[in-house]
Amino acid sequence: MDFSGTSISFWAALFILTTGFIATFIDSIVGGGGLISLPALLALNIPPQMALGTNKLASSVGAAVSAGTFWKAGKVDRALVIKLAPLSLTASVMGAWTVSHMPPVMLQPLILLFLCAVTVSVIRRHEWGAVSTYRKEKKGKLVFMALMAFLIAFGDGFMGPGTGTFLLFCFLSAGFDFVTAAGNSRVLNLISNAGALATFLIHGNVLFLYGLIMAAGMAAGGYFGSRTAISRGNAFVRILFIGITTILLLKVGIGWIIKGWN
Repeated sequence: MDFSGTSISFWAALFILTTGFIATFIDSIVGGGGLISLPALLALNIPPQMALGTNKLASSVGAAVSAGTFWKAGKVDRALVIKLAPLSLTASVMGAWTVSHMPPVMLQPLILLFLCAVTVSVIRRHEWGAVSTYRKEKKGKLVFMALMAFLIAFGDGFMGPGTGTFLLFCFLSAGFDFVTAAGNSRVLNLISNAGALATFLIHGNVLFLYGLIMAAGMAAGGYFGSRTAISRGNAFVRILFIGITTILLLKVGIGWIIKGWN
């Protein structure tokens, strides 16, 4: 593999270490951390394909720490995520492969509409996430979550940012409380990250030095973020979730409008 970026300045290293911590602290609770980490890598003039692959390396480490913390605390529906794991893995590989053949801008209108629905639904439905109403015998919900897990994991491999937020919303709509929904989403996000990372590695689109430095910050952020979610509870996660989805909505919407004008 032909990798560039075998050296890095002190300030660049400090920059991606710090942004990695902040990104995964937020991401481990409500998702959306890719909005911070991916632009941080792009700001260092890393080519887009390399930035996506490098971000996947770092975020996989952060997701592993976060998912492990939720798992050990019993805030994951283990039987459910094990069923959904193969779909997430397969879809993320497909998404990462597709990103080199299809411009990501084609998905932006769909993301914008979905984010609108997510934000409005959570704001209007105050009971969502307060207590768990999920029942394992509901086959319709399992089919819904399987479909959404596949589509979201495909999107994760394709472009990344927003995956954890979308997964969290799907688990909330299925009846999980906010903290367990966050735990479930982190485990599936870890699996989709791993699948996408493997594909980026095969194509040589990873800068290991940058990725490992950012991964160190993300590991710390993943741990403290997940511990904060568990200790602060559902009300805190709900407020942060609304804030992050609103920011996602504004970012995608404004970016779409600017590109339309150009």
